[in-house]
Amino acid sequence: MKKLFSVGQVTKSCDIPRTTILRLESRGLLTPAFIDEKTGYRYYDNLNITKILHIKLLLSLDMSYDDISEYYDTGGISQKI
Repeated sequence: MKKLFSVGQVTKSCDIPRTTILRLESRGLLTPAFIDEKTGYRYYDNLNITKILHIKLLLSLDMSYDDISEYYDTGGISQKI
């Protein structure tokens, strides 16, 4: 069974606010590994955390969320980088 992390754990380990996680989800850049149907709580795995850190790096390079979406949609061959 893979290890899952709560939103709080992800925000601490990635040093980002909860609103950023929600923004990434609303833009289609991030999908939780598991959502508890009873509570609605979202849980993330190591791949999610890796992607969050990668997006954080791309944002630090002045890429916009739209540019990052294009980057992922094209399999990393976007001309925006």
